[in-house]
Amino acid sequence: MQIPIIKKLAQERSDIELKAAELALEQGLNPPSWLEGRTRGEMLTHVLAASWVQEEIIKKNIALPHALRAYAEMVRNTIS
Repeated sequence: MQIPIIKKLAQERSDIELKAAELALEQGLNPPSWLEGRTRGEMLTHVLAASWVQEEIIKKNIALPHALRAYAEMVRNTIS
């Protein structure tokens, strides 16, 4: 998981583009060329995280850096 890639996706891609990329990855299809990641799993993580960040921005009316921080904190808490 790379936060800079998640940030870029959340800023530059629409929710429709992210959902389409998610679906392609889940169905074993080729991911969009703009999607970065070393593995399909990492690409899926980036897409899901960017979608979560976008939803958090809308739901809580917060800025991108705060939503990214909330995502990273949620992941840390899940791991530990």
